[in-house]
Amino acid sequence: MAGTKLRITWSDGRVTHIQEPALGGELCEYDIEYGRISEGLRLRLKHHERSSSPAEGGGASYRLAYDGYALIVSASEMGDVVRIEEDGVEMVARFMGDLVVLPLLRAAASIYVTEAPDNFILSVGSLDAAIRSREPGIDDEAICSMAGVTPGILRAGRVAWADHMAESAGALPGGCAQGAPCDADGVPVEDFGELVS
Repeated sequence: MAGTKLRITWSDGRVTHIQEPALGGELCEYDIEYGRISEGLRLRLKHHERSSSPAEGGGASYRLAYDGYALIVSASEMGDVVRIEEDGVEMVARFMGDLVVLPLLRAAASIYVTEAPDNFILSVGSLDAAIRSREPGIDDEAICSMAGVTPGILRAGRVAWADHMAESAGALPGGCAQGAPCDADGVPVEDFGELVS
């Protein structure tokens, strides 16, 4: 749809299109706030009107006439949102029942991770491990805020990454938790012979 700024897909299959603000001759700046998605989806609007006094150099000058927020989706409705796209780019997606703010995840990954896995949940685990190695003492809440994920997705990523790293080291994924024969220290039995010889 031409001019669509946002496209919201709902759990019941509905799709809501939100057009770019058009304010007949006024200048408008707007930003969609994804940082606190659990509180709803807000649009910050700044409207500028032409000023009666000319700007330096003889051009038109504008003054800020309005600076405020518009609530697009309330906090109570966020549970029904499946996906939010901005200008055709997926910005928020539901994963494991929770909404993930993809730009935050991408930004954090670009800072901390040199090569992210293709699997989404492994990407979260890889990012978590990289952040913890470079930011000792950082808590889960700070990582979730930085990466745009919920605590449940962070924990799932951490478990998936631990399994991935164990597999890379030659252990069975999940070790004894997955029913693999293990010794008392949790080392898979197939590797045990190499350790004692």
